Amino acid sequence: MAEGKAVRPRRIRVLGKRYDISYVTEDQLPDAYGLCHRGEQRIEIRDGLPAGEEADTVLHEILHAILHGMGVQLSEAVEEKFVLATASGLISVLQDNPKFSKWLIKPRG
Repeated sequence: MAEGKAVRPRRIRVLGKRYDISYVTEDQLPDAYGLCHRGEQRIEIRDGLPAGEEADTVLHEILHAILHGMGVQLSEAVEEKFVLATASGLISVLQDNPKFSKWLIKPRG
């Protein structure tokens, strides 16, 4: 593997629960870039997205899982608007501030 090249996530823990991430064809996911199957703890991401859109979509679907895990109940339209803005905003902040990103994920004990 080339140095600096990130491996796409296949599994992630969200609030103590394991979510499997699969990358599916556009035919399998024609109407969206991603989908969070909350009850099944499974996330699908459309394969072939540009790297930036893929990262944004993965974070977007994780935010849906977080809201579900925290028991937050919003209308579908409100949740989608919130998650869309938050995912894109967070990606931008983390990419524009790499020192902050390292500080944020630093283990504290």
